[in-house]
Amino acid sequence: TGGFDRGKYGSVIKAAKAGGADGWFPFFADINRATLQEAREQGLKVGAWTVNSVNDLARLVDLEVDGLCTDYPDRLKAILKGQ
Repeated sequence: TGGFDRGKYGSVIKAAKAGGADGWFPFFADINRATLQEAREQGLKVGAWTVNSVNDLARLVDLEVDGLCTDYPDRLKAILKGQ
């Protein structure tokens, strides 16, 4: 967040937006419906890194994040094909 004080902005997401970010790319476990909604309300794209378990990949696909980084693209492909 480039030295922005999360306390000043209320959240890392709002601090990122204040710093000029156009996206939020956190550790995958930090993404849930509430954080995704907050990021969307700030006009930010949302991605996650490094998502490897099938359950975590499926959860984030279900949440409709904008991007995923994974060491197992075959797992992600299978989930996407199953939709």
